[in-house]
Amino acid sequence: MLKDANAYKGIFFLLLAELFFTVATVFSKLLTGMSTISAIEVTFARFFLGLIVVGAIVCRDSVSLVPNRPALLIWRGVLNTVAVILFFLASQHTTITNTHMLNMTYPFFIFLFSPLLFRREKISPFFYPLLMVALVGIWLVINPDLRAINRGDVYALMSAVVGAFAIMTLNLARRSDSTMVILFYLMLIGPYSTDWPCCRCLSCRREDSGHS
Repeated sequence: MLKDANAYKGIFFLLLAELFFTVATVFSKLLTGMSTISAIEVTFARFFLGLIVVGAIVCRDSVSLVPNRPALLIWRGVLNTVAVILFFLASQHTTITNTHMLNMTYPFFIFLFSPLLFRREKISPFFYPLLMVALVGIWLVINPDLRAINRGDVYALMSAVVGAFAIMTLNLARRSDSTMVILFYLMLIGPYSTDWPCCRCLSCRREDSGHS
């Protein structure tokens, strides 16, 4: 009974996270479309604000930040950062619908690659036809033009692939470290990874404004 309750709670939080992620994508699309702010800068801001929030919770609850498996946390942070960068690049260059639909193909890649990482986990054959139906539905919604490839769509699909590996790494990390520790290192690695390209974007923008 408790296991079912936890499963429903997990589904609820997953749907809630997707809702907030969609709202964030809308604002990112508006921001990158109406200004010279790039997707890299949006990614940096996302992780930096997240670091402030998670850092405050860690300080309040006196959470120990000593990781049990630091290598997994680093991999998780790097993969998630790359996935988020690709996601916001996709939202900058294609529609929000295509961005989310293609990004939501990540379960397909999890089913495809998880047997390589989790040999003990058995995936029910029942899920495969459901997954195929979902992929067909996504194809019908985005209605891709195969004669001209949109780079935003490519970014979104790449985000799904990298995101799938990030989620699988999260599954491994959860076995040895708490959620708050994983979140803290994720939010720490995110700004660190995007700091230099973000500064480059600001520098280029200053040079452009200086020439004009």
